[in-house]
Amino acid sequence: MANDNVTRFRPRQPDRRPGSFKDPDRQAMLTHGLAIACFLLFFFTSGELFDFLALGVGFAGLAIAASKRNDPPGWAASHHEFALRTILIGGAVWMVTTIIAIVPVFGGLAAWAGQIAIIAWAGLRAAVGIVRARDRAPIARPKSLFI
Repeated sequence: MANDNVTRFRPRQPDRRPGSFKDPDRQAMLTHGLAIACFLLFFFTSGELFDFLALGVGFAGLAIAASKRNDPPGWAASHHEFALRTILIGGAVWMVTTIIAIVPVFGGLAAWAGQIAIIAWAGLRAAVGIVRARDRAPIARPKSLFI
């Protein structure tokens, strides 16, 4: 007897194993982690190889955040927008501090202080983002400069 109401194929269910990067909360945590990692790599390492590694980490964070910022659920989209802005704004200010470092006498000290401030700013944003993503809570104002 053929049962016309039953299909042998079922739609694929999303991967819900603990720690899977297909979960929106893990993706949001990953983008926040990549956002702070790129600035830390730039600051604490030296050499062209590590600079390229830091750029790669930053671009990976940008790619994930940009591709996921319009995807449901809405709370995760706010995290991706928040991480995207953290990387873009922090990267732009980091480039300005690198140019300031060229100025003789106090340029290096000013650039160093500016880069410490960027790391503190990005670290605070990433920490808040990770905690809120763990709780599956949206970022209240993802387009703001602060938290």
